[in-house]
Amino acid sequence: MEKTEKVAKSKNEWWSLVRADLSKWNLKNHGDDNLSIGDWIGEVGPRIYGWIAFRDRYGDWDVSLTGYEDDEEEDDF
Repeated sequence: MEKTEKVAKSKNEWWSLVRADLSKWNLKNHGDDNLSIGDWIGEVGPRIYGWIAFRDRYGDWDVSLTGYEDDEEEDDF
């Protein structure tokens, strides 16, 4: 039976889920081996919880359904 990944319903939910996963990841490692969110995304891949993580034009992490800023959910900010 194939495991189905949860799909975040909004950016806020996506960030909450990802932060929780990153915290779990870092708890398993020695403090010197903890990952930043960017490093963690690099480890698990950009497609997480039904969204695609990408760097915006300012170099900050953002997510969208397609990987492009044009489909941002304005009401989530």
